[in-house]
Amino acid sequence: MGVYDAVGGIEAFRRISKRFHHKVESDSKLMELFPKNMVALEERLALFLTERTGGEAVYTGARGKTSMICRHAHLAIGSEEATRWLAHMKAALEEEGVSDAISTQLLSNLTELAATLADPLVHLYGLPIAALREKLEEDPSLAKLNDHGRNLICAAAISWDVPRLRLLLEFGAEIETSDTGGHNPLYRVANGSGNEADGRAALELLIAHGANVNQVTGVGGMTPLHMSARRGTVAIAEALLEAGANIEARDSNGETPLRRAVNCGKEDVVRLLVAHGADPLSRDRFGRTVVEAARSERLRNLLQG
Repeated sequence: MGVYDAVGGIEAFRRISKRFHHKVESDSKLMELFPKNMVALEERLALFLTERTGGEAVYTGARGKTSMICRHAHLAIGSEEATRWLAHMKAALEEEGVSDAISTQLLSNLTELAATLADPLVHLYGLPIAALREKLEEDPSLAKLNDHGRNLICAAAISWDVPRLRLLLEFGAEIETSDTGGHNPLYRVANGSGNEADGRAALELLIAHGANVNQVTGVGGMTPLHMSARRGTVAIAEALLEAGANIEARDSNGETPLRRAVNCGKEDVVRLLVAHGADPLSRDRFGRTVVEAARSERLRNLLQG
């Protein structure tokens, strides 16, 4: 008999999930990670446990194949939170009357999962620069640590935090390390938004440390200039062009940065790219020109001078 049947099937897992979430409600530390209304989460966890223990694969059918790390990347889950989660699950299993042997087997499986979700850097992301420097001086390896795509330099790049980027690079952070989405710091800067002066400074710092402005990342096969074009960040696009970015680079659809800017209606970037010689008559892999893709007369006028 497998774990699923030994526990008692889907209805048993629904009861376990209900007990578990009731315990979470009284845990102020964990409630910081959970919504106030957890009814939907109760059913979701029951389906997840069902599938994980050999029952019907309804969870994946409903939620897709996105990894658990990606699903939880927005949550500040550290080792303490993971330990509390497991303790509540253990108590819920005991209350359901699950045997020690089956409970141990299931908890062992969940402990492995929790270890991948617990971010060892969670308490470092928001540290003041001086405090982070002290931590790095104590343990320089933290600058290079990449735990399932979680790392300090990509986090700093996303927020265009130049002082933090500079400090991490000083301690040997790797310029090509990847985050949970498979993207490196330069991609994250080019795909960001905010004060463009900060973004440009972050970009120039990474380029000065060897970042490749013509790198291709992600399933769309886009360069940093493509990402800046779709975001409409003129200062970043300018910096990329000054550093030698290929203005006619093609993504997986054969679209150039100019086409990306047109698709997203980013007039200022369209104007910039045209001024730097971008070709408005370049065709995508379907034979459509940038001008033909423009959805407004205003954009078409910009493209045709």
